[in-house]
Amino acid sequence: MKGSFHYDEKKRIRRSFILVLRSPFIDKVPILVSLIRYFAEIGYKIDILAPTDPDYMEPTFLTNRIHFIKIRQEIRIFGFKLRCPISIGLVFEGCKNILRFRPSFILGGDNFGNIIAGLLAKTFRIPLVTHCLELPAVRTESMSKRDRLEHSFIRKSDLVLTHDLQRAEFICKQTGVDKGKIEIIANGSLGKAKSHDSKYLREVLCLDEGKIILLHSGGFGPWFKCLELALAARVWPKDWCLVFHTSHKVDSTQYYCDFNRLIKSDNILVHDAPVPDADLDQLVSSAHIGIALYSREELGFRAELMGLAAGKIGRYLKNGLPVIATDLSTVKSYISKYSCGVCVKKEEDIFDAVRHILNNYQSYCINALRCYDELWSTEQYCERILRRVAHFN
Repeated sequence: MKGSFHYDEKKRIRRSFILVLRSPFIDKVPILVSLIRYFAEIGYKIDILAPTDPDYMEPTFLTNRIHFIKIRQEIRIFGFKLRCPISIGLVFEGCKNILRFRPSFILGGDNFGNIIAGLLAKTFRIPLVTHCLELPAVRTESMSKRDRLEHSFIRKSDLVLTHDLQRAEFICKQTGVDKGKIEIIANGSLGKAKSHDSKYLREVLCLDEGKIILLHSGGFGPWFKCLELALAARVWPKDWCLVFHTSHKVDSTQYYCDFNRLIKSDNILVHDAPVPDADLDQLVSSAHIGIALYSREELGFRAELMGLAAGKIGRYLKNGLPVIATDLSTVKSYISKYSCGVCVKKEEDIFDAVRHILNNYQSYCINALRCYDELWSTEQYCERILRRVAHFN
C-alpha cells in the first residue's frame, strides 16, 4: 500500500489489539467492556487509548492483560506546558503502541475513534475493526469531512461491529460497506441472566422496605427524556420511588440544575455516584422495574434504530427487571415478543404500565431473563467475533 509504514512482521504480538476511544466513558458501553474482558480471559493483551474526565470513572476492569493509556491534553516540551488536542494524543500514543507491540488488529470504539483507528490501520497496514454504537451519519452531498472520513474507514474495515440486523442494513446502505464484513453483537454484558436478591439502592438511598423502585439507569439528559419522566412521576403513588442512577457525575450540568429547580419530591431521586461495571448488576437488581426512554426529537433516526444497542435495556433484562420503554419499533419487537415489559407512547402512560406489570410481576421477571439469554447473551457473539479476527493473523 502506497504511503504505508512498514515494520517487521516477525515482531507482531499475535494475540493483542488496541482500542481507540475519543470519549472518556468506556464503562458506559457494555459490549466494549465485555469484548475486552472476553479477549483478555483467553490470553489477549489489550491496550485502551482514551482520554479521562473527572466526571467519568476510569476503567475498573484492568488486569495484567488490560492496560489503560491515558490521553492527556496537557504536555510538557522543554519545560513549557502545552495544550494538545485529544486527536493528536490518540495518534501519537497509537503510533508508539504499534511500533512497540505490533498488535494483530486495531478497534475503533466510537465515531471519532473509528477515524483515528482507520488512520493508524492504513498507515501501519494493520487490520481494522470498527464499532458502530452511535450510527454513522446519513449519506448526503453536504455531509461533513469528518462524517465522510468515518464512512470511508467503515467501508474499508476488515470487520464492522453493530448490534442488530436493522442497524446493519442502515450501515450498509449509508456507507457502502460489504454486508459480509458486518458482525452482529448485542450491547450486553458478560454473564448469564440472573435475578439477585439485592438491597443496594434501598440501603444507599435509605428507602423504606415497602417502596417500589422504578429505575432509570445510564445517561441523564434531554436525549433520555429525564425531565419529562420526572414531571410525570410527580403524581405517582407515594409508595413508588423513581431513581435516576447516572453513569457519570451530572451535578455541574445545566440540565441537572434545571431538573433540580423544577423537581421537588422525596420520591424522585438522582443517584449520580457512578459504580464499577462489576457492581452494576447488584445496583440494577435492587430495583423492581427498569425504565428506558429515548427522545425522537433529540436522537432522530438513531432513536428509531435503537434496537439491541440499548445497553440499559439489556442490563435490566439480564437482572430480571421488566422494562418500560419508549414505543420504538426496533425495541417493541422484542419487548412484545417476549412479554418482558411494556412500550409507551408518552410519559403519562407509564403509570398504567407499572400497574399492569405489578399485577403479573413474576411472569414479567421470568420473561425478562429468557429474553436476555436468547437475544442478548454476550458470550455467543464474542465467540463469533473471535473466529473472525483469528483470520487476521
